[in-house]
Amino acid sequence: MLTKNLTIMFTDIKGFTERTSGSSRQQTKTLLAVHEKLLVPVFQYFKGVIVKTIGDAFLVHFDSPTDAVLCGIAIQAVLRKHNQDATAEQMIEVRVAINVGEVDVLDGDVIGEAVNIAARLEGITEAGEVWFTDAVYQTMNRTEAPSAEVGERIFKGIPHPIKVYRVIQDDTELSESLSQAIAQAGKTSPSIDLSKPKPAFITTVFHTPATYGFILILAALVMIFVFPTQTELSMSKVARLLSAGEPLAALGVLQLELQENPGDLVLINAAVKSANLHLDKLSEEGDYQKAYIWLKKEMAQKNYLHTLSSRLAVLDAYVTTEHLIEEKNKYRGQLYPQPAQEFLSRNKQAEAAYAMAIALQGKWYPETRLWMFEQALERGHETTDEIFATATKALSTGAYFWPKFRKAEELLLSYYPKEGAEWAGHALQETNLMAYMNAWRLLDKLADERSKDGHYRRLYQLISAADIAKVKKIVASLRKETDKNKRQHAHAFVNELVETFPQYLNHGSIRDYLKQSLPELK
Repeated sequence: MLTKNLTIMFTDIKGFTERTSGSSRQQTKTLLAVHEKLLVPVFQYFKGVIVKTIGDAFLVHFDSPTDAVLCGIAIQAVLRKHNQDATAEQMIEVRVAINVGEVDVLDGDVIGEAVNIAARLEGITEAGEVWFTDAVYQTMNRTEAPSAEVGERIFKGIPHPIKVYRVIQDDTELSESLSQAIAQAGKTSPSIDLSKPKPAFITTVFHTPATYGFILILAALVMIFVFPTQTELSMSKVARLLSAGEPLAALGVLQLELQENPGDLVLINAAVKSANLHLDKLSEEGDYQKAYIWLKKEMAQKNYLHTLSSRLAVLDAYVTTEHLIEEKNKYRGQLYPQPAQEFLSRNKQAEAAYAMAIALQGKWYPETRLWMFEQALERGHETTDEIFATATKALSTGAYFWPKFRKAEELLLSYYPKEGAEWAGHALQETNLMAYMNAWRLLDKLADERSKDGHYRRLYQLISAADIAKVKKIVASLRKETDKNKRQHAHAFVNELVETFPQYLNHGSIRDYLKQSLPELK
């Protein structure tokens, strides 16, 4: 995904729904065809990139905010010229809304708050007008397009008011360059006289019966790509709603379409995407309970959402975690609490166990989290950096005989032997005594050569030594070390051992002896 600063434009036809509700399908197709033929060349002239056609609307982006505003002015000029000779049924009035900001570009689509604001602004822009936000006003060349402030507006989902401007449109005061641009764009956007019958395509271009089959196929393709069906119009409306951050409304549109076309894969995929986006919104707000209840109900009623079963299990993980926290006094001290066990019984997916482990971070015992990671791996989840980091962190703190250390060691031995050995090798060079002890034991179980190195073995034995005679023997061996780096490491290690007494040393006499020996170990 690429993040770019782009100028976003939305356009749509005034009163399109009302106009087409009483029109035939052919009349609607014709209107949209004329609309496209008039506007597309103008977008292209001003270097606008059409992202998508949304029924009666266009979503276009520009590199330059000035070009976007000038394009909006040109659109209105071209449409005024078209409307001069058009009947009431043929007239087209559009509203143009423009905003600028950072957007994410993914597979040719653009998403982000800048798009949402442009969509919201388009909803209040008046027909025949070009409205734009303060962000556009601050970055455009204002000398090329006179404007007036409309005022601040509050848009749904946007936490701050947006100052809005409109273009002052006066054909008599247009700059010479803009007038030339409009004239040039207008040449490629001629008005279409719908009142005059057109010559039959087949009879005027092809004259032999042998070509009729080809013509019928070509005509069918033209009907598909130029004249949208009702389903295509609905999908355009869905795209527009998703761009405006309204996934639940988009899902409502799709549900109506799916009643007529229950097996349409395009509609089903769009419905699943819309449901996922709605769940994302609820999850971002931390309302996992609401998201879980909503999805469970929707899946029971709509078979085409069955692919979201994994999502339901993940939501269940967060709901179960919330339950544990609410009932912490009831389950205090339990490493494998009943709600977690019941969760694993009803959710067999690896993703579910992994999600539970993630949800438990900082909210329950580390042992429980490691157990959930283990369940996820046993069920086929891929190894991740998160699991590895959790296990090695556990091996770097606390007491070895705690359950979390045994579980962490098991995870590294079973799923991360290579990475575990690398971590342990680094730990042997440090003076974190707990990490050192666990690292040496891990290497020993992996039959790694470093566990057989006399230097590292002696330091490991020194950590929990209880016999002063054995300690003296170990120190004597350390004094004989000829490797300068190992001697420096031994000195730092013993110093750390002395400083942390009595956590690791069992007798004060051992501590005193080691403290006296420090100068000799340098």
